[in-house]
Amino acid sequence: MVVRPDMREYQLLDHLLELIYIPLKELGLSNREVRLKSREELRALPLCASGLPFRYPNQTP
Repeated sequence: MVVRPDMREYQLLDHLLELIYIPLKELGLSNREVRLKSREELRALPLCASGLPFRYPNQTP
């Protein structure tokens, strides 16, 4: 996509978001179990960790 510089309204311009959908059956968890887990616990699940190639700045390798 080409965007003319004079038509840009916002400072947040060139970002790419990747959304990854992992079915609950593949995680082996119920909806309730997922809602009760923290983000860190969800990120630590093997299927989630392997599907997320990036690391957040505050995470250690």
